Amino acid sequence: MASKKIFLPLLLGIMLAFFVGLTIFGANGLLHLAGMNQEIHRIEKNIRKLETENEQLKRIVLLLQRDNRYQELMCRHELGMVRKDEKIFIFK
Repeated sequence: MASKKIFLPLLLGIMLAFFVGLTIFGANGLLHLAGMNQEIHRIEKNIRKLETENEQLKRIVLLLQRDNRYQELMCRHELGMVRKDEKIFIFK
């Protein structure tokens, strides 16, 4: 009888420890959940950054489509273009 009194609580304790271990360390456990939450926050931050960059690019596209002065500025800056009556001096 004494062995049954010890065996049942020991078995329950082992089972409880096993399920607690699975809950914390298992493939879908609390540690995995915490890591996934960090990944979600990192991705959301990246999305906000990309949305901001996308808005800036949309503004540039509108300027390039509608503003002749901006088009000229970008051609001069990005492509190194000059007007017919301008001279270029290159210093080395």
